[in-house]
Amino acid sequence: MANTADFTDLKINMVGELIGLVGTTEDIGEKPGIIATLVRNFRDDRIFPFLCELLLDRDHVEIHTFLVGACSEYSLETCREKMSFFLDLLANGSYEASMAAAGLLLHIMETYKLDRETLDRLNDEISRHVGPHHDGQVPTA
Repeated sequence: MANTADFTDLKINMVGELIGLVGTTEDIGEKPGIIATLVRNFRDDRIFPFLCELLLDRDHVEIHTFLVGACSEYSLETCREKMSFFLDLLANGSYEASMAAAGLLLHIMETYKLDRETLDRLNDEISRHVGPHHDGQVPTA
């Protein structure tokens, strides 16, 4: 009969194998299923950083919207803690990642009823990313 340590080792190995499988699978259409298995079945410190790494990879643009959703499903609290990552993604990510990040940030703001100081900081960050000439007014030609 296996003991607790054996099951823990099995879990650690399974997460590593699934992460590796995402990296080696050439068919982009298969990756969401593997990622969903990771997100829905495991809690492991390697998963969220792995999802963020994929979001920075331009080879995965086709699934960026899915990846932002996977981050949210894995842990909305962790997304809240990593809001600066999603703000950067909003400003500098692919179109798909930017739109998904905007939706996620709005969801975080609504869910956590962020305090005024945090909302002001987020607004400043977003304004900074909009462009150097943005002063809250519509630019004129």
